[in-house]
Amino acid sequence: MKYFIDTNIIIDFLNKEEEAIQKLTEIARENDSELYINRLVSLESLRTIPMKNSKIFQASQETLENFEKLDINPEIYNLENIYQAFLLEDY
Repeated sequence: MKYFIDTNIIIDFLNKEEEAIQKLTEIARENDSELYINRLVSLESLRTIPMKNSKIFQASQETLENFEKLDINPEIYNLENIYQAFLLEDY
């Protein structure tokens, strides 16, 4: 399954919030899962890390580079909204 990961999930994961860790771990364990973000999600997520934490910033940047990057078009945007609603049901 393909998953577009929203900025809030990445930020929660970086902040070590248990629900986000569990959800992303569950998704990552699926054999056929594909995780996607876009450049804006990457930038917004990294923006939340204070620059004084350069090691955390660099490690997070490297991790985010492992995600497949998508250009957002209306079809992808609509799918992301559906997925976000799904996450809110489980959150």
